Amino acid sequence: MPQVSFITPLDQPSGSKRLLDILRTGLKDPRFTKLRIVTAYAKSGPLLRLKSDIESWTASGNSLCAILGIDQQGTSKEALTIAADLCKELYITRENGITFHPKIYLFDGPKHAKAIIGSNNLTVGGTETNFESSIILDLVLPEDDSIYKDLDTMWGNLLPHSCVATIAFDQQLLDELIANGAVLSELDKQAWLREHDPEPLILSENGTSFYGVKWYHSNIDTITYTTRINY
Repeated sequence: MPQVSFITPLDQPSGSKRLLDILRTGLKDPRFTKLRIVTAYAKSGPLLRLKSDIESWTASGNSLCAILGIDQQGTSKEALTIAADLCKELYITRENGITFHPKIYLFDGPKHAKAIIGSNNLTVGGTETNFESSIILDLVLPEDDSIYKDLDTMWGNLLPHSCVATIAFDQQLLDELIANGAVLSELDKQAWLREHDPEPLILSENGTSFYGVKWYHSNIDTITYTTRINY
């Protein structure tokens, strides 16, 4: 049976357990030779934070592969550019009228595997600061082969030979996505949010501190506001 643990919603805001640290530890674990990522959204932040670890990982003959969604302009130009440099294989998945929304991180090696499956996107919020939840499965092979094979099949079913919504990434594709507005730079995305986002959440000016983050109690008389940047 696999060992089961969790990232609980309060873990990342409190700093007690964060996906970024789990990924960094996995990239230094000699039991693993491959990391496969499937995520709805990706930003440059986590990739830059992990860049030296990934480069050391791949220099040792290990591989990183990723399938990224680009719906709602949630994956940035910078993330795709960095990922293309770091990944042995990089794909995007997009289907009109259907949101690509999984978040799966799968390490594997000859005798062990680790899967993190939950709500964490490959963004700063998703890997470090947001209220997120994921289940972590630590597998020993071949004892846990049935679970591992299901995870491996999941990955295979998303590849272009099985999923028509998935496309291998290259520079020409990125240029096309930028030209048609499907992918924005992170600065352009922030500018777009400031211009198009709905009315920001209204909050009171009497703030309290929760795990180092400023929070406010609703008050109809004295108000201020905050806007959303990370997701």
